[in-house]
This record gives sequence, C-alpha cells and structure tokens, in this order.
Amino acid sequence: MKYVRREHKSPISLVRPVVLAVAVALLVAACGGGAGGSTTTDGDGGETTAAAPSTTTGASDTTGPVAGEDWTAVEEAAREEGELVLYTATFPRLNDGEIAAFNEAYPDISVTLVRIPSSDIRDRFSSEREAGAPSADVIKPASAELMLQNPNWFVDISPDVVPNVAVLQEEFVFDKHLGLFSGPFVWTYNSDLVAAPPVDICTLDKVAADYEETILLAVPGPGGGWDSWAIVREACGDDFLIAIGELVASGEIAFYDSSATAVQEVAAGAAAMNAWGQAEHSWELRDAGAPVDFAYIENPEWGLVFYGALASEAANPNAARVYVNWLLSRDGVEAACGGAYNTLTNYDDIADCPVSPPGLQVEDPKRGAAEGPKIDVLLGR
Repeated sequence: MKYVRREHKSPISLVRPVVLAVAVALLVAACGGGAGGSTTTDGDGGETTAAAPSTTTGASDTTGPVAGEDWTAVEEAAREEGELVLYTATFPRLNDGEIAAFNEAYPDISVTLVRIPSSDIRDRFSSEREAGAPSADVIKPASAELMLQNPNWFVDISPDVVPNVAVLQEEFVFDKHLGLFSGPFVWTYNSDLVAAPPVDICTLDKVAADYEETILLAVPGPGGGWDSWAIVREACGDDFLIAIGELVASGEIAFYDSSATAVQEVAAGAAAMNAWGQAEHSWELRDAGAPVDFAYIENPEWGLVFYGALASEAANPNAARVYVNWLLSRDGVEAACGGAYNTLTNYDDIADCPVSPPGLQVEDPKRGAAEGPKIDVLLGR
C-alpha cells in the first residue's frame, strides 16, 4: 500500500505563559523517578520534572543514523548512543510516567528532558540550530510552526524511519513531523460558585450576567490567542465578539494571559471560571481538594495537538527514532497519555486515553494572523 503524507494545513500554537500574581498556592506533588537512567532540566525557566539520575555520560559512539529497514540494528545503535535530549511542552506530571515507561523498555538509553512552553521550544531550538550549538534530538511542541518554517532542520517521516507511524490516523502524518496527542479545550470553573459552565461558548454573552464573579477568557493576540478567537468568531459570529467586548468593558469578563495561572484565581474564588485551557492545568488543584472542576467545550470543539519531530542534525539520531517509535507503541501511548490527552493513533481500547474526537478543530496561525486585527476591533481592543 502506498504511504501517504499529508500537507499540514492547521498547526496549533500555545498561548505564551507569563508570570501572574496568584490567589492560591498549588500543592506540588513529589514525583518519583523512573526506571533506567534519565535526567531532567527546566531549561530557561521551565518546570522541572523529577526522574532517576543519569547513568550515561560522555559523547555518543555512533556517527550517524542507521539506514534501511533493520529496526534491530537501529535499536542496537540507539543503545550504543545511550542517551537523547528531549524538548517537550507536555505537562510535568505526565513526563515522569512517560520516561519511566520508556526506560523499562530501553533501560540503556538515558533521557534528558527539558520542559518548556512551545514558543520557547521554537525559540531555543532555532537559536541553537542557527548557532551550530548542541540541541534537542527530539522535540514535542504543541505547534507545528517550527517544522513548517524550517523543514530542513528535521528528518523525513516514513515507516522506514518510524515504523509505528502506521498506527497513526492518516491526517496526522506529515513530511517532517507527526501528531501524537490532542488536548481538547475546556472550561475550568469553581464548583462552589458554578453549577455548570456554558459548554456552548456562543451563549456566553447571554449568561455572563448570571455569575457574580468575573469570567476569564484567553487574551487575543499573536502567539495563539488570535488563532482560537478566529475559531470562536467563525462559530459564534461578529456580533458575539462585539458583545464580549462590551462585557469586558463593563468588568464582567476579563482577559488572561496564562490558563495555568488563571485556574488559580478560579480556585480562590476570585473568578468564577476561565476558558479556554487544558484539563491538566487544574490537575494539581483538583488533586489537592480545591473546589475546581472542568467541562469540555462543545461548541466550538477545538484544542491543542502535540507533535513529534526528529532533528536532522541530532547527536543521537537512532535513540531519537527509537523514542518516537516507542511513543507510538501501545505502551508508549498509554504512558504518555496519562488520562490527560486523546490519542491520535488507531488504538481505541486504551483506558483513560480515548481516540481524539473526529470533529476537533485545530488552530491555524496564518488564519489567526490574518483575522487578528479585525478580531481586536470587534472586541474593542
């Protein structure tokens, strides 16, 4: 059967996190290390995920990727390399389980994990690549922007390079990257103040007055904000955006820059609810017993996709291939999904990792940039 590559038409960007004053402290769970040798770092201000100390030091003995279809030879070369560097935007709680499970399968390969936002992955990888400095072997951002703009920086994706690519839904296989998971957007709400949020975003202008506390919405702007608002505009219409702008002017609705910190205001009762974010943003608060819950947004239905890509000048090219191929195995999907994401594979029987809904929309940065100025005008910004 002919292998089909798809043109990527709708990459996704994460809203850039910023530091906000918080109304309630998070309870940070102590994370245990995984099996095998893995190290983690927070990079430039990112979050650190605990893992076992690295047992691998020194440079790789392998001079380049193994060619052909002999996967056993690729795995052996990966063990000789003994390490890989991963830049990822996935949530810290999930990274521990992912790397621990990988080290159970490949105990001789150490993983150095750098957890930073997608925009920082883009900027850091770009600057390192342009300077000829060491960088990641594998990246997992929630945006395909970097791969689309600089395809020569990444390895061609095919079944020879990543055999398990065959389990992915066809529309998530691209020339230089592949989709791994999706994260549908949610409302996060204070369960002491809100019985149920309006899962139809398009009704928000009519029900906002029902809530005494402020409602928080993602700020429009470059870097992902306009991309989501373009989807909302298509679903709800220009009059809806005008009405939201009026509610912002009256103080009933406010814009926020970071969903990860906005949920803390919701937990403290300073805001009734916020949208749009990921369910994982409130996990620590929910686990700590805070009065916080979430509900999936049903209209419009859209979210993030986390992508995987292999660096074309990777120091550990075979370990990188093995890691991404493992991520698409049943064990890899189960470990990396962690009850927070939807899988983009055809595995439909993994507990707490449902198949991504077929109608899920994804953000298009080109569309967001084109519509952004008009969106700002409609919102009165």
